[in-house]
Formats: sequence, structure tokens, C-alpha cells
Amino acid sequence: MDFNLNWYDVFVQGLGFAAFAIFMIAYQIKDTRKTQLCFAPGNFLYGVQYILLGSLSGSLVMFAATARDVISVYSSKKTLKIVSAVYLVFVWSMTAILFKSWQEFLMPMSGTLSTIAVLYRDHFFKYRAFLLGRQVMSLLFNLWVGSQGGILHLLFTLGSNIVGTYRHSRKTKEAPPV
Repeated sequence: MDFNLNWYDVFVQGLGFAAFAIFMIAYQIKDTRKTQLCFAPGNFLYGVQYILLGSLSGSLVMFAATARDVISVYSSKKTLKIVSAVYLVFVWSMTAILFKSWQEFLMPMSGTLSTIAVLYRDHFFKYRAFLLGRQVMSLLFNLWVGSQGGILHLLFTLGSNIVGTYRHSRKTKEAPPV
């Protein structure tokens, strides 16, 4: 059995596992603004990892998401709508320029769902529903690009998001929208 380690690959995959750890913490926070702020460093680490895994479009989406997440926490609803529009124009413009395969489409779609979620940050169930869609798209992208931490992250956060939403609905007696 050959156990030769390629330290570059270990480092690249380590970035994904570090981002995964950050997102694990974020999904346990019940305040949506604090959750969003926690997403920023995780998105940044994924951006670096995606560059190293060869996906420029994925990394651009994650770097733009980092900025979007920080700005969204501290902005008014009006500013948030403007920032969201600028983010979406940037993401889709870069996708049009860099598009090489249908898989590259997954991260912009994920970013779009995440941006829509930010617009619903004050509506817990709508926010979590859009995040669920984002997580599915991101899982598919991470499978394609080969991010082991990303795959584990998305499997975990899908489950965590579902459990957290269920716990919140039981605690508040608020029914999820149909």
C-alpha cells in the first residue's frame, strides 16, 4: 500500500475542511445576520480552494459572496437590494465570460439562491428554504470540482439546516410556508 502524501493536495483539501468548520458553527447560530457574517470567511476559503482546484468561475462567485455577506449584515434593506443586484450582475457576467461546461453554471446558480436568501433574512423559513436550494447546487459543484471538504460540508449543512429549521418551528410554533 502506497501512502505517499502530496502536501499540495492536503493543503488544498484542508482549505475546504477549514471552511466546512466555519460553516458548521454558522448554521448553529439562530440569528440570520450573525449567520450571514459567519459565512464570509468560509466563502473566502472556498474561493481560494476553488482557484487551486482550477475553477476560476467558482472562486469568483465565492469572493463576491464574501463581500456580499459582509455588506448584507450592515446594510439597510434598500442598500441590500442594490448590493444584491450588483452581485448578481457580476456573477452572471463572469459566468458568461468564463463558462466552459454546464458544471460551471452550478456556482452562479448557488450564488443566486444565496443572494435571494439574503433578501429574506428577516423571514426565517424563506431564508432557510433558499439556503437549502443553494446547498444542493453547491453540493453538485463540489462533487464536480473535487472539494472533499465541500462535499462533507454540504452533506452536513443540508442535514443541519433541516434539523435547525425543524427545531425552530417547534420552538416558535411557527409553521413553515407552503
